[in-house]
Amino acid sequence: EYLVYRRKVLFEDRSQGLGGQAAEFAKELDAVQAQINNFLVENHMSDYESERTANQNLLATTRQELLATISRRTEAQGRFSSTNAYYAKEPSEVRLSFESDNSKRLIELQQQLAELLTKYTEQSQPVQDMRRRIDALENVINSPQGKNSGNVKIGPNPVRDSLATDRARNNAEVVASQDREKILQEQVNQLEARAMQIAQIRPQYEELMRKKAVLEEQVKQFSTRELAASAQSKLNAMSNDNIRVIEHAVVPTKGSSLKKFVAMGAILFGLFCGLVAGLIRVLSRSSFPTSKSVGRSLGIPVLATINR
Repeated sequence: EYLVYRRKVLFEDRSQGLGGQAAEFAKELDAVQAQINNFLVENHMSDYESERTANQNLLATTRQELLATISRRTEAQGRFSSTNAYYAKEPSEVRLSFESDNSKRLIELQQQLAELLTKYTEQSQPVQDMRRRIDALENVINSPQGKNSGNVKIGPNPVRDSLATDRARNNAEVVASQDREKILQEQVNQLEARAMQIAQIRPQYEELMRKKAVLEEQVKQFSTRELAASAQSKLNAMSNDNIRVIEHAVVPTKGSSLKKFVAMGAILFGLFCGLVAGLIRVLSRSSFPTSKSVGRSLGIPVLATINR
């Protein structure tokens, strides 16, 4: 029984108490974790930091795409305006070709001139005559009457058709850019609203995470202390096993009186108090008790004394 009592007094096992405290903190930690999970579910998140970072990155990317789309739309509008201006100036139909007898005759004369130059010099009479005939025919062709005579072929203006194609392509690009710009602007608005919502709930999330960190640290500390206390208890039990009882304690059967010791102590205390009182009186006197003590102390004879 003594050894058991000795273990309880000297080597108290605190591991159970520390374990219970660690379990209480663990319960509180589970409750806080449940609050964090509910918080994430209510705000449609799987992880707050990942959601915030992803939203920021997506918002930055969408804004860049929006600016690039606005730039492309502006360029397309400029091209469309320029193309539309040129398109309005071009006629819808133009003269595609002009054929007349004089034109055919001019070609024949030019061929004959080329043949003459192979046989005669430039100053020869046949060559000069042929050049005069060609010049006269060209004057006829270039005269107002010559321009109107013959077969004139009129058709769609190819330049206008090409401008119409460019105009339609630029207009389609403008419309597509406007539609894309509208969609991107809506996405930017949604992402900005989401970013604002995330910023508003951040203090609540940080408070929950702070509680979680504190409780985790408490659980860690008490678990460590529990293990240390348990190990210390085992070591103490091992060191206590080498104690053996040499003689068991016995309850005395005879009583003993302390009156003599008390009386002797009282006498000694009285003598000590008397001695101290005498010393105090002697040391505290400011006069001499006898005339002889005066002579011994001062070294002069006493001639007379006066009694009080």
